[in-house]
Amino acid sequence: MRPMRRRGAGGLAALAILAATPCGAQVADSSRVIDNWSEMRAALRRCWEVPSGTEGSFVTYRFSLAKTGALIGQKLVTGKHLAGDEAARARFLESGEALLRTCLPLPVTPSFGAQFGLNTITLTLVNGAAVAPRNLNNAITLSARN
Repeated sequence: MRPMRRRGAGGLAALAILAATPCGAQVADSSRVIDNWSEMRAALRRCWEVPSGTEGSFVTYRFSLAKTGALIGQKLVTGKHLAGDEAARARFLESGEALLRTCLPLPVTPSFGAQFGLNTITLTLVNGAAVAPRNLNNAITLSARN
């Protein structure tokens, strides 16, 4: 008896990602499915538009993602330092909100998405050298300088 062959697994993964993405939602890079923390960091960095006049600012978010790459529940701001005038401070906070609003859900592979249930993600956005970068799996620092 010949063993059964599984066909179309890649197609099923792509369909699962498309089904999990709301109509009209922007994703980090829909041409590439994210399979690890490094790729996730790069995709988020591509989504972040750093506002001018906010040098020296940072904000840290803590949140969870579903296995589909979508945000679960509410994000939490766990730390921030905002530089510049009132308008600049508002622009910096809005840039972080916009990143999470427009880049999620992320197009992730099922195997990478399975890791989200075990991890709370800490994302720090930095415009300047105020915070040393931490890029170890679910602790992600994005800097305006790279």
